[in-house]
Formats: sequence, C-alpha cells, structure tokens
Amino acid sequence: MKLECDTFYFYPNGGYTTSRTRDSLLKCNDNDIKEYSQAIRIFGTRKQIDKALDNYCDISGLNLDEAYDFEDKDKLKEYAEQYKNKALIINLR
Repeated sequence: MKLECDTFYFYPNGGYTTSRTRDSLLKCNDNDIKEYSQAIRIFGTRKQIDKALDNYCDISGLNLDEAYDFEDKDKLKEYAEQYKNKALIINLR
C-alpha cells in the first residue's frame, strides 16, 4: 500500500459551515459560521485521497481549481509515522 499526498486549491465560491463552541465559564454556547478552506492537502492511499476529495467537494460545495503532487519526502515520512493508514485532510489556509 503506497501512501501519497496531494495539494488541492479551490475556486472561492463561498462554502460555509456552522461551528459551535461551549464556554464553560459563562455556561453558554457560541455559534458562528466559518468559510471552508480553499486550500487543502490530503494524505493517504490513492483510493483514500480520491474519496476524501469527493466528500470534501460535496460537503463544501467548492469546485476544484488546481491539484498538485506533494513531494516533500521528510514531511511525507512524518505524516506516515504519525497517521499510519488513515486519510488525513490538512487545511492550508
């Protein structure tokens, strides 16, 4: 099983998600909206990368602009040691 990593950039067409945080001191919930990341890196097998990309596009509503192979061997080795066989989505901005 070969682990790979690709970087994806999306068109800025405005996908948002609602985030909820709990403030234990004030004992209340805080709701806010956050924009989906328009630049992500996905680490995993080719099948995991393809599935994670499809899911991300479906959920966020964003359209893919550019895709690049990520070839930093030291960082790939670090990802492989930490995350083993799990697909990993990293927000870049």
